[in-house]
Amino acid sequence: LLAECGWEGASDAVRLVGVVWLVLLFWFLLVGAAMNLWNVAVWLAGRVRPGARRWRLPPRAAFLAGSALVLAAAVWGWFEAERIGVRHVEVTVEHLPPGMETFRIAQLSDLHVGGPRSEQHVVAAADLLRDLHPDMVVSTGDMIDADFETIGHLAEHLAAVQPPFGKYAVFGNHDFYAGGEHSERFHAAAGFEVLRGRRVSPADGLELVGVDDPAARRRDPDARGVDEV
Repeated sequence: LLAECGWEGASDAVRLVGVVWLVLLFWFLLVGAAMNLWNVAVWLAGRVRPGARRWRLPPRAAFLAGSALVLAAAVWGWFEAERIGVRHVEVTVEHLPPGMETFRIAQLSDLHVGGPRSEQHVVAAADLLRDLHPDMVVSTGDMIDADFETIGHLAEHLAAVQPPFGKYAVFGNHDFYAGGEHSERFHAAAGFEVLRGRRVSPADGLELVGVDDPAARRRDPDARGVDEV
């Protein structure tokens, strides 16, 4: 709503606070559940060996330790998310047709456009793709996390990357959470052909098959799995 009113800065700030709150809440629940399970296990052991009860975590210590763990995980996650890197994997395939002895495929995944610092992430990803000079680009899911109206302008950075054998994508669960229509529009604006239960042959001897994420079955009656392609 804020973005639709032209207050994109306020919209980004609210989204950032919401995402951080959800992440912290998730980690607090996870750590708290683990500590409660530990205390239950200590209590059960104490019924057999009373000396085991000294290993029980007191509430104050559990809260402080849990807070420290959550803070450490949040800081680590923030900096880890900032690291958009490249991993090179060499795959040997026999009996490829002439001219395809070396074929570079750049795989892009989990950009989550719409989250914190989305523009910086998209620009960094596009720059890396250009530096790699791939023959083809594939996106393997979770491209977006917001409505197209909010993030559509960011697609132009990816659209500028134009490998000779095209760009193809499949939807991840977050692409369906954001809305299939919004995902379709963003991928199209970014120059990706989405393969939903389809196969294509961009080059002789190369065939791509795309299937929907299992999460799609709960949201899209037309979703197709690997057994239906």
